[in-house]
Amino acid sequence: MKTETGAARLVTALVIAGWVLTVPALAQDCPELVGRWPYGPAWAVAVSGDYAYFGSGMVLTVAEVSDPAAFPVVGEVALHDVPMGVAVAGSYAYVANGSAGLRVIDVSTPSNPAEAAFLVTLGNAQGVAATGSYAYVANGSAGLRVIDVSTPSNPAEVGFVDTPGNASEVAISGNYAYVADGYDGLRVIDVSTPESPFEVGFVDTPGGAWDVAVAGNYAYVANDLEGLRVIDVSMPSNPTEVGFFDTPGFAWDVAVSGDVAYVADDSSGLRVIDVSTPTNPQEIGSINTPGAAWGLTVSNSFAYVTDETGLGVIDVSTPTNPFEAGFFNTRGFARNVAVTGSYAYIAANSSGLRIIDVSNPVSPIEVGHFDTEGRAFGVAVSGTLALVADYDDGLRVIDVSTPENPVEVGFVGTPDLARAVAVAGSYAYVADGLSGLQVVEVAQPTNPTIVGFIDTPGEALGVAVAGSYAYIADQRAGLRVIDVSNPASPV
Repeated sequence: MKTETGAARLVTALVIAGWVLTVPALAQDCPELVGRWPYGPAWAVAVSGDYAYFGSGMVLTVAEVSDPAAFPVVGEVALHDVPMGVAVAGSYAYVANGSAGLRVIDVSTPSNPAEAAFLVTLGNAQGVAATGSYAYVANGSAGLRVIDVSTPSNPAEVGFVDTPGNASEVAISGNYAYVADGYDGLRVIDVSTPESPFEVGFVDTPGGAWDVAVAGNYAYVANDLEGLRVIDVSMPSNPTEVGFFDTPGFAWDVAVSGDVAYVADDSSGLRVIDVSTPTNPQEIGSINTPGAAWGLTVSNSFAYVTDETGLGVIDVSTPTNPFEAGFFNTRGFARNVAVTGSYAYIAANSSGLRIIDVSNPVSPIEVGHFDTEGRAFGVAVSGTLALVADYDDGLRVIDVSTPENPVEVGFVGTPDLARAVAVAGSYAYVADGLSGLQVVEVAQPTNPTIVGFIDTPGEALGVAVAGSYAYIADQRAGLRVIDVSNPASPV
């Protein structure tokens, strides 16, 4: 499977369950959500004891990790937004749940997690740390919020600091909270009196500070395109950068264990960095992940890495030679959907084609899936065939006559990147990025063949067909209308 890079993580969460809007049962004058398929990419993970707590779309999933190769899921609870951060303390998981604020989940019985309480915070809850009787929420544009959770069933905000940037993560060490504040660097907050927190120092890192881990006298900041930054915080009022390592990707998250820092580096996977000499950190190992690596935590000899396809368990007992010990597929995120009859067909990026039974819209159920070679960006259905625009792996033809057992019967490579597909009669029309519109004859599904094309002036990202015309969303070149009355010679 391939991955994509960059800040897409910040917006993808907005469309994870967006396919539900196409269900025709919705009233035209007053739409109402009647059901949803909540699963999707994993953003955050925490490990406590023998259990990992991680997001899957809009669900908090609990899996037993005593045997990473087996990785059984034992429980889950649906949330109101995407879990962006998770912290576990005692019998509770504290979830930074985006627009839904802080959710308090009782995990005393891991097989039956249940929401015990919630607090809708001002802003967008992106990260959380829990220690003692308090949860500390990195709340986006609303800074750091301090929540009293001494009674977990009744969380209450007792203090806050409105940081200047976008508070994305927080780490607690002693009497200080260290806040990764986006493009306003690392902020150091005195929380010795939780009701009256105040900033005592900051350091303006060169990129965007998205995550922070603290070990001893040092804070380690995941700093997007500027890699890992090492900050001396022995004097909290005067934090100072003393070293850095420029990772090859986009540093989203960081965890530290002993003398080693682990960085979730987007399309560059997991990077393992020796920080025994903080002034001169050096990479000693790495491993590619199936999708773009966004979050991680380290427990014992394993790094748990979340990406756009799921949760990977990486054995780091030998940091110079990390290897995958287990993996759980959280079923990607929905890029596109087609609905026919009682089924919805989801193009789920790195998780391929997912087939959902929507005969009962209130309770959609996945019944089958097919893991395509590339990244499923678009899907169209004609009869018993699902046609998947598979990005850099062209057009895939999937037999879905038995939805529980979809089978690929043919494929054809396209010149550029297959972004979307529409079907009419015996022809599939593929929006192929910089190669414009590609017309594929699919009369023989086992042998799809490109029979015509037209190079649009922009980048073809979307396509719809009606009558004798194809309508192309051509990025900056706007809408292009193509006459396809002769499919072999579109004009």
